[in-house]
Amino acid sequence: MKKKILTTLIIFLLTPILSSCWDQNEMTDLAFIMGLGIDKGKNKKYEVSFQIILPRNVTSGEGGNVSQGPPITVVKSPGDTLTEASRNAHKLVGRQLYYAHANLVVVSDKVAKDKNLLLGFFDALSRDPDFRRTAQIVIAQKVKAEDILSALSITEQMPVNKITKQIEISEKVLGKTIKVDIDNFLDGIISDEKEPIATGYIVKGKKNLIGTPKSIENSRISANVMANGLAVFRQGKLVGWMDGDKTRGVNWLSNKMKNTELSLDWEGKKNVINFVPLRSRSSTSVRFMNKKPIFQVSIKTEGWISEANAPIDLENPNELTKIAEIAGEFIKKDILQTVHEAQKLKSDIFGFGEKVHRKNPKLWKELKGNWNEHFAESDVTVKVEVYVRRGGVRTNPFWVDLKK
Repeated sequence: MKKKILTTLIIFLLTPILSSCWDQNEMTDLAFIMGLGIDKGKNKKYEVSFQIILPRNVTSGEGGNVSQGPPITVVKSPGDTLTEASRNAHKLVGRQLYYAHANLVVVSDKVAKDKNLLLGFFDALSRDPDFRRTAQIVIAQKVKAEDILSALSITEQMPVNKITKQIEISEKVLGKTIKVDIDNFLDGIISDEKEPIATGYIVKGKKNLIGTPKSIENSRISANVMANGLAVFRQGKLVGWMDGDKTRGVNWLSNKMKNTELSLDWEGKKNVINFVPLRSRSSTSVRFMNKKPIFQVSIKTEGWISEANAPIDLENPNELTKIAEIAGEFIKKDILQTVHEAQKLKSDIFGFGEKVHRKNPKLWKELKGNWNEHFAESDVTVKVEVYVRRGGVRTNPFWVDLKK
């Protein structure tokens, strides 16, 4: 009994101490940063854009106050370092910048092509204890990072949320983007075995309207931002882009391909059958011939038929086997064209170097100093196994019955 009383007394005495915080800030003194944009400066190394929430313009949900303007503002500040740019931004904002809610970093392609600028900025982000390492990274393609960060959205109150959700959905549905956060990106930067990539973003429509209410005031959006290909890096800087179907192989090899519709040909007709992978698994092995790596990529996937606009009997096992073979060749082509594109750019974005390191550490010591060159000359083969599990809630196309 005495022990319980003593424990209770100690907790009571320590509560005021434990609840205090030495660096406490009032919310009214903070400017909440949702995203950062990094552009190349004129008089300074950087022009940093800070997307800041405007609480008075954010609706409080159903029955809340109607906003009187954009929910965010974008403040641009120059600096030779992120720290200097942040301090200069304080003069404009009049509040302490608070980064704990930031979930997006937009880097212009001009900064991404300059290794010193890119690494200098990310060094600052990796050191700041308030900045989230899970913040996603995108590369602004042929536009300023400020433009991407300034774009308003009709579907999300916080525009950066639209971009992060767009990447996630596009990764699943199209397989042409990939979600990359600060930790993923920096791991690729410092690794000898794998190079980093990031989703590219462009402005579509009237660029001069980006950031203004006019861009979204009509049912047809006049200015918008959208994902466009993958930025490929080598030795700490942007070296090229992958566009269109050439990007899909990255998701196959990363085990991220799911719910992406593949349009298949059937008996001479183009794109009449849609196959949707539900579960996929990839693995890569390596063997050596005269110290030259030879990679074998194996893909196993199963899925269903989401659309069939051809006279086909989906109850016939032979027909399903034929679809599986066509899908297998389609996937093989997808992967090989992505690999060949990466080899042209001499950038091992797949982590094949890691396979070599694990399989033959002694040989890896010889190859790692010039690994991207060896990767570009490596032979890669692809083996695909496809299983067609079902054809949706019906089997044969409905119009087949109409012709009977």
